[in-house]
Amino acid sequence: MQANRRTALALGVACVLVVTLVSLASAAKPTRQLIPASEDIVIGDCGFPVEIDFLREKGTLTTFTDESGAVVFELTTGPFVVAVTNLETGESLRLNISGPGMFRVEKDGTATFTGAGPWLFFGFSPAEGFPTFFLTEGKFVFEDGTFTQVGRLVDLCAELAA
Repeated sequence: MQANRRTALALGVACVLVVTLVSLASAAKPTRQLIPASEDIVIGDCGFPVEIDFLREKGTLTTFTDESGAVVFELTTGPFVVAVTNLETGESLRLNISGPGMFRVEKDGTATFTGAGPWLFFGFSPAEGFPTFFLTEGKFVFEDGTFTQVGRLVDLCAELAA
């Protein structure tokens, strides 16, 4: 049953991507640019300071536009690896957060961010039903202020507190 769901999900995503790419064939060629390196940051989302150290960032942002030049969607791909460290205890995790992800802008101006694979998120409120700092593995959709996720979710605060 689980394998059938995964196969159906993969086929659905592939079909949507093919239809989208075919419809953009008459639009301008996509542009590709390297994503600039990020500064290491310290967050306080866990009740203790956590450093996010960007170890490997070789990402590419591919932007697709329509015939008028308006952005239709952007794809984020490439390797991203971070170390997250509890600065009070020294407990550290090395994480692959390579995605990929797609940011899509609709004609009415609404935007949707969809990703698959591993991604890192912080700044959430527990009232939203998610940990404040977490890793997703699977598919997620962030749309109209709502975050939904299918797959594994790892509470990184709990992992780093251990």
